[in-house]
Amino acid sequence: LGSGNLAQAKPAAPALPEDMWRVIERPASDIQRNGPLQSRKYRWMIIPLRAGEHVLPAPTVVYFEPQTESYRIVPGEPQRIVVRAADDGTVVLSAEAVNIEAAAEGAAFTPVLKPIDNIQFGGVNSGGRFWLWLLPPIITGGALIWRYQQRKEAQRKQQQAAWYAARKALAQAKKKRAYHYVRQAIYRYIEIKAQGVKPLTREELISIVCEHGDNRLAEALNICLQQADMGDFSPKTLNKDAPLQPLIEQTRKTLQALEQTWHD
Repeated sequence: LGSGNLAQAKPAAPALPEDMWRVIERPASDIQRNGPLQSRKYRWMIIPLRAGEHVLPAPTVVYFEPQTESYRIVPGEPQRIVVRAADDGTVVLSAEAVNIEAAAEGAAFTPVLKPIDNIQFGGVNSGGRFWLWLLPPIITGGALIWRYQQRKEAQRKQQQAAWYAARKALAQAKKKRAYHYVRQAIYRYIEIKAQGVKPLTREELISIVCEHGDNRLAEALNICLQQADMGDFSPKTLNKDAPLQPLIEQTRKTLQALEQTWHD
């Protein structure tokens, strides 16, 4: 601990024989401030290359103290360690004493160390991170498939609803007001297929069929509507023998053909 130019003080790396030790300086060092007092820690990684009993020299820091206008020396303590050779070629490290401050920070000697001749760095293994690049197209493709399935399901439900309304109206055409229900079957079918666009006039209905279907089918539906009008609005003496069942069958066949050619 101390003040002054402590931040600029840097002890020299431990001077150890290169054939017995490998010294690697840790670049990260921190300064702790507590009012006028400061402390700075320096760390080295020291790897033994030979078995035997060794003594690490004590590090010493010299810095200038402005308050006393003098140099101060912060001595360390030497460390005695024993490196034993194991049967498998590894070296086992044992220490008699460990610095209390270093132990408080969680630093400790490694129980088993292998001698290192040359430090080699391998390539970076991406592992499973490569598959992360495939997530966006997979998610997009899944969303498109889901939208397509939802659209097909909506079209299927719409077709069922249109056919249900048409069959219901044609089934009632055998009762009273038969020609009225023939017209209702055509208008309800087109309204549901056009997604709620209700045709108010026959011209609007024919225009919708020409836009989403076929011109020939539009003309066939127009003929069915004309026959229904003739049977519904003509005098009773003229339509009492009018062929109603052929009109119902022709209307059903025309709507079935329109279902095959309908497009949005």
